[in-house]
Amino acid sequence: MKNILTAFLIVIVCAGVAAAQELQDEEILKRMNVPEATMEKLRELDRETMALVRTAGAEQKLLQARLERLLLERDPDMKQIEALLRESLELKLNVELKNIERIREMQRLLGEEQWMDYLRYRNEYRQRTSSRTGEIPSGNEPAETRESRSSRNSGESSNAGSSGGSGSSRSSGASGRR
Repeated sequence: MKNILTAFLIVIVCAGVAAAQELQDEEILKRMNVPEATMEKLRELDRETMALVRTAGAEQKLLQARLERLLLERDPDMKQIEALLRESLELKLNVELKNIERIREMQRLLGEEQWMDYLRYRNEYRQRTSSRTGEIPSGNEPAETRESRSSRNSGESSNAGSSGGSGSSRSSGASGRR
């Protein structure tokens, strides 16, 4: 019963995250003046992707529960453990492939110029929201932004890692971890 409740809560959280992502994309696409027909195709693509993600997430939780139960045994069957892990990896692979298909289809539907605009607007949106929430944005932002955040987070001066070379983001990241 506890596993079922946990799986149910995870599905609800995933649905909430998916809805937030759809709202973000919707806002960006409206800002770009994407035609309604294209937006509807993108919405359908998102619905298909999110359905797979939700299903895979629920299946992943069930596999995790089965693995945990198996590991409680005194002498667990390693072949069963391996089979569960392979099944789990297969689910992750399918989700990643679906996400890549979604991205490629978005690129095709939007065209090169609008796709680049979409990426720029999405990064701006993430930077705005992360500065309000304190979250660390994904690595899809310019190196200068990552460097300044890294310096700010590690308490270094704003000059750290600003040598201007192509490896400057690596050097600031390394100094922030010491």
